[in-house]
Amino acid sequence: MTDDKIAALAALLHHYKYESTRKLGTSKQGTSEAKLAAEFDITPAQFNNFLRQGATGNDDIVAQKISEGLFNIYIENGAIEAAPSYVRRVCAQAFDDDPDLSRLLNGDVGTVFDECSAGTSDKTRDAFNEHWTKVFDIYRYAARVIPTDPPTQETSADGSVKFTSNAVRAALQIYPPQKSQKYPRFELHYKPFKVDNIQPPLVAHGSCFVVGAYLYLIGKEDAHDRPLVLVCKFLNPSSAINFSGLVIRHHDGGGEAFCSRCYFQRNDTVESIADLKDELGVINEADLPDEIVEISTKFLNDTDFGGKGALLIKS
Repeated sequence: MTDDKIAALAALLHHYKYESTRKLGTSKQGTSEAKLAAEFDITPAQFNNFLRQGATGNDDIVAQKISEGLFNIYIENGAIEAAPSYVRRVCAQAFDDDPDLSRLLNGDVGTVFDECSAGTSDKTRDAFNEHWTKVFDIYRYAARVIPTDPPTQETSADGSVKFTSNAVRAALQIYPPQKSQKYPRFELHYKPFKVDNIQPPLVAHGSCFVVGAYLYLIGKEDAHDRPLVLVCKFLNPSSAINFSGLVIRHHDGGGEAFCSRCYFQRNDTVESIADLKDELGVINEADLPDEIVEISTKFLNDTDFGGKGALLIKS
């Protein structure tokens, strides 16, 4: 039995002991270690030793009895359903060879990201810290192509109608992971109003997950207490400068969820996201920076109005 599995079993045993004692309180009926040890057909000393240091030497038989007992409690009898999320993840480690458990945990967010991100190599982590812990400008078209005032309509030479929409410029900063954090953190600033509006930016915070070839930034917008998701390719270092992605969030006005393509542009001219606070906001398409206008097709959506909108998810 591997050290990781033994450590997971010890963590589960601690949780089971805590829950057993908590349910019965401090009365005379309180669960003693002797009673708990009897449940696993081991001695109190073996029970206590396993809690303190796991199985060592010739104690594999103890570990096996504890494993079978905890599997019966958490999986067969369903205690995992009411257990905290960390216990679910510990179960995945303790019983990693059980196919029924993998189906049970399928879709559990914590487990999914733990499993996908746990295999990230030192090389990938180094590349992340060197090339991704930066400040980025983010451009996208506004969720509503027709806001309070209709957009400008220009008739081109062939008679087709060209829509001029509003665009949003936001800022993103990804921070190196700290010792107390399992995943790198990010901070997003944006303004749902004109650039020259003096109100401070709205802020979102969250975590970064590298899953296969993709980078997921999942967090929450502080002002609205709503989820925010950004997804992009986890590119090679030389390419992690200008690239496309997707954003999924709630619209500030109507509250509908929407999905839109966006364009990331690494900004090496600033040290902090706060340095961009005066440049954030909603701008007319005609006021986009020249280099963004040239590649604006990178954040066109497969929607009406020539793609200068977003996919709204209405109730």
